[in-house]
Amino acid sequence: MEQDSIGKQVIERNNANKSIYQKNASAKYEVILPKNYNPETTYPLLYFFHGNNSNLEYLQSKFQNIELLEEVVIVLAQSC
Repeated sequence: MEQDSIGKQVIERNNANKSIYQKNASAKYEVILPKNYNPETTYPLLYFFHGNNSNLEYLQSKFQNIELLEEVVIVLAQSC
């Protein structure tokens, strides 16, 4: 019984912290369009998310040198 009580307290504290954080959270992202982008054309969409404790700026710096052979819309995203 006591373990259930401790677990409920942890979940309640987590929910309170999450609520506070989400009030100020915002999504950071960059959308990269093909060179000859045409809004009337349908393009594949490719998402890249950063990892390993990095951020959007790091992902952007690594992505600059990649040349894609296909016409795609790319979204570089940072988790909130």
